[in-house]
Amino acid sequence: MQCLSTGKPVRNFVLGVDIPGGARRWLKISSVPIFEDRFTLPVQTVTTFSDITELKQQQILLDSALSDAKQAMIAKQEFLANISHELRTPLHGIIATATALGRSALDSRQRELVGIIDDSGQSLDSLVSNLLDMAKLDAGRLSIRESTFALEREIRSVVGLMQSAATEKGLELRTQIAFNRDARFVGDALRIRQILVNLISNAVKFTDTGSVTISANVIGSTTAGSLDEVTISVTDTGIGIAPDMVDRLFQRFEQADRSATRRYGGSGLGLAISKGISELLGGRIEVTSKLGEGSTFSLKISLRRAGVVAASEAANETGARPSGAQLSVLVAEDHPVNRKILDVLLEPIAHKVVSVADGEEALKVLSSERFELAILDVQMPKMDGISLAKAVRRSEASQGSVALPIIILSASDSEQNRNAVAQLGRASFLAKPLRTQALYDCIEELLSG
Repeated sequence: MQCLSTGKPVRNFVLGVDIPGGARRWLKISSVPIFEDRFTLPVQTVTTFSDITELKQQQILLDSALSDAKQAMIAKQEFLANISHELRTPLHGIIATATALGRSALDSRQRELVGIIDDSGQSLDSLVSNLLDMAKLDAGRLSIRESTFALEREIRSVVGLMQSAATEKGLELRTQIAFNRDARFVGDALRIRQILVNLISNAVKFTDTGSVTISANVIGSTTAGSLDEVTISVTDTGIGIAPDMVDRLFQRFEQADRSATRRYGGSGLGLAISKGISELLGGRIEVTSKLGEGSTFSLKISLRRAGVVAASEAANETGARPSGAQLSVLVAEDHPVNRKILDVLLEPIAHKVVSVADGEEALKVLSSERFELAILDVQMPKMDGISLAKAVRRSEASQGSVALPIIILSASDSEQNRNAVAQLGRASFLAKPLRTQALYDCIEELLSG
């Protein structure tokens, strides 16, 4: 009828027709008008009917399956967020306690035992992080956060983290930087560090004698705003990889030689995650290796140049504790072990620490006492850390008072949490388990800002 009344063809119109017995058939209809002359409406049409009931039923099943898959993905993400919190909360206690003990007066045997606790906690934290990152990569939710950073500083920082493991095995850990050490770039420093940690730790793990060399080179203009090609290579004198095994390296839960898994351990996730992250950053990882002689893994990535490190910034790279002569800190954390750990970590740098178990109690304390810093956990009963921080900012705005420096802690390093913290102003986010120096650095940055 539409074709006859308008003179326009109808193509692929889908119509559901109920037939006796309660069943429904689905028809696809196409109709072309036929005219006696070009000035009148059509006198008849050529119409085709195609029974697409089976296709329609398949589409309904597919839509239902897609909906179920989306719901399953949401449930998976909620599970990951919850399990991240449940795993990292006790890990935070283990690692922070070991760090605090390591700073105290211990004999050699006690220090050795504390080192075992710390190493075990760090290994478990690394495994948890890898599993969570792999799940985020699968869901397309691994975020990239760009900032300005000094590349040479980040490389040397990662090498410093790996130094003790290399020294323990009698390996020489070398660094060769072939660009201006003060050069700054725009990119995700945290993700680049994550890749380098995986590559260097693998090199140390699979090298029994000799050395591991980290070299970095930049090709491009030295002017701000230029897009430079950065290559960071990790070369070892380790066991090497057979040519036919290289492709397996970046598959999940895989190592080139299964006997290596038994000998050296590892989950087989590090390189798969590093490959995924490098691709998110617009880069790639290349491998050259010779069995029995060693391997070179190279991260190649384009970074925009941002200038050079200011002298004041370089002067602050001391890794020292912030001065706590007049530092009073409010800690809001519902987990009693974590409250105790924060008390211990803050003891060397603060003259006063007040700890409460929820957000409402924190607001009451803030209404009657003055603090130079607040450390708030995200997940708390009655009022969570983000809501508490927003309430503090509203109170400051109404009273015209100076913004209180705030550190938000969470076992879930999510984009949602980081975005919420970024909107608070004079606030920073730290993921659990806490690293002592990371906490001190964060406090120093907030108090000097």
